[in-house]
Amino acid sequence: MSILRVLDLEVSQAVMARWTIGVRNTSGTNGPFVMPPLFLSTLGPRPPKPAAEPSDFVRPSSRAPHSLLGGATAAVKGDSEALDSGRMGRCCVCLEKLPLAELEASSDVCGSKRCSGCCGACLQQYFESKVASSQFSLPTISCIQCRGRLPCSRWRECVEEPTYQRYKDLARRLLNVRCPACDRMLSLAAEEPGTRHREGALEAFRQRCRDLKAVCDTWSGFKKGTVTAARFVDVLTESGPSDLLDSRPERRIADDGWHYAHRQFFQWYGQERAQREWDLADVYSLARRVARDGDEYTLAEFRDWFGNTGAQARWASAPICAMRLAEDVLPLIDDVERRTALHLAQLRRYPKIWTPCCHMEYCFKCQVGSWHDGRTCEQVLEREAAVEVQFCEGCGVPTQRTEGCSHMICLCGASWTWEGGDDEDDQDSDWDF
Repeated sequence: MSILRVLDLEVSQAVMARWTIGVRNTSGTNGPFVMPPLFLSTLGPRPPKPAAEPSDFVRPSSRAPHSLLGGATAAVKGDSEALDSGRMGRCCVCLEKLPLAELEASSDVCGSKRCSGCCGACLQQYFESKVASSQFSLPTISCIQCRGRLPCSRWRECVEEPTYQRYKDLARRLLNVRCPACDRMLSLAAEEPGTRHREGALEAFRQRCRDLKAVCDTWSGFKKGTVTAARFVDVLTESGPSDLLDSRPERRIADDGWHYAHRQFFQWYGQERAQREWDLADVYSLARRVARDGDEYTLAEFRDWFGNTGAQARWASAPICAMRLAEDVLPLIDDVERRTALHLAQLRRYPKIWTPCCHMEYCFKCQVGSWHDGRTCEQVLEREAAVEVQFCEGCGVPTQRTEGCSHMICLCGASWTWEGGDDEDDQDSDWDF
């Protein structure tokens, strides 16, 4: 105990927890001690260390795939692995005595040699417990030692496929909306990007950026977790392709007689020829952007209302269209957590959207089937804070009934009936949306 008094609280808790595990493991139990999920929380917060993940804008990753299931690593280490095969060490979590090659599993995932010392079995249990403990959130998976963010492409090789599928399901649930017209529960989540389509779309996106360096630098930091999603939205608005702001992009007629958007010209003709073909093509429809009233207008209509000077400023400050973001940017991000974080940041800033099925007004921030004209989101949320809650029969999450009938459909998929009240309550309310 004299040693523990010298250490700070964080290290004392970690040493005491590991000492307790070691005692229990040698007191007659068979196999390694099963680490409780809450054990890792005793290590306390540490300064975040970004993972060494190269940016898509620089070059594709040359890292070899790895698999850590069962505590074995598939990373190629050459002669050093053969030398370490006869040497033994202890896992810093379960304290099992294992070959040193197996204790490098954590460094293979994190990418830093300083994070070695944890076996593959403990890593798998750690990652699976993080995913299993989440219901309506998407946890950021971090290194078990340095707490740096881990890209999904690294930690997913350490877990069984159902665990990663559950993680993707959590991402889809966060983006669920209920259409007020057809009453269907749909997800706004972008589809998993294909490698071939992603490479071509990425090059076309680079060519259309107004300030490529600013977008590249921010993109790289966002992937590592050092740049917030909100900041990335700002940079895309200021320096990304200008047509990201178009709720309906300008379309021009190509040689085949069909009309296409600007980005499609780049994908088809390439950088050298695309702009020339675009300038020669006849205009089929003008671009439209969303104004503060939520409706779409052309630049000429902006000028008729605000004048030349005011119209250009408002045209340039229009919000990024959710549909353009989903079509042009999100498919370029292969990491499901980063893709969801960027999508949520955009929806929280510009929550007024249309449902993908029936094109009905929907406020994502308030989760109501209208744009609640005349009331801000803060006013709506303040009212809902006093609304009674009942618990979902499927997942137990407290739920509010803010509109509609008594038939409830939870984000988890369970259907149940709201107890008390009737459908006429919504018609008599001053807040009928």
